[in-house]
Amino acid sequence: MGGIIKRLGVLFCFAAIIVFCLPVGTQAASVYGQEKDGISVELEESDRYLTREIAMDLTQKAVDKAKAENKGSTSLLVRDYNHLSLEALQGIAEIAGKMPLRLKADTITGGQLDVRITLEPALAVQDMCLLATMDSPRAVWIKELFEGGYDNQVMVISLAEPVGFGMSVEVIAKLEKGLDAETLFIYSYNRSSKETVLLEETGAWLDENGFLHFNTSVAGALVITDSPLHWKGIGENF
Repeated sequence: MGGIIKRLGVLFCFAAIIVFCLPVGTQAASVYGQEKDGISVELEESDRYLTREIAMDLTQKAVDKAKAENKGSTSLLVRDYNHLSLEALQGIAEIAGKMPLRLKADTITGGQLDVRITLEPALAVQDMCLLATMDSPRAVWIKELFEGGYDNQVMVISLAEPVGFGMSVEVIAKLEKGLDAETLFIYSYNRSSKETVLLEETGAWLDENGFLHFNTSVAGALVITDSPLHWKGIGENF
């Protein structure tokens, strides 16, 4: 039995689009692929690399627009960006100042939202890889591995960030049909060490459009099921 399952408390530790959100305390209906109540501004092709300067300029436009419309918060929505530097994240936080701002990083597959990662740039302590998918060969392979070895149905989110985010981020993905949203267990899986870790205090919830929201500071592969993992007892555990 080479695998280890142990418990781990979750640590608290852009084409790009600007989105201006509803005032603090107001929740918009979850609409993915577009923002129901937002205004978007496309980046020019020459600006596809999000430098600190570009990030700060876009943030200033978002803040100015939100203030003009008497809105208490704002956000930046970026799509299919693999890497954001700490300098760019700090620049966003510097311009946002006291206005609450969330960075939303979407990975789009087949024209639809695959996975969204949201975070507060002011809390960032490192560069981050923000791509995440349930559709990559790695994600599919891990799903097949777990469903072959355990009695559980699982969904797998593969995060490009290899180690951890250094802070708590929110992960959003469509809950796979057949999984019970009321009894979810979320694990991280390290392929190299064959270690499976149960994440606790994730604050998991399901929105009206069937998207699962949860918090984590852990990266790598996340395995989600609706009952404790139950080994079939065949072959080597992992």
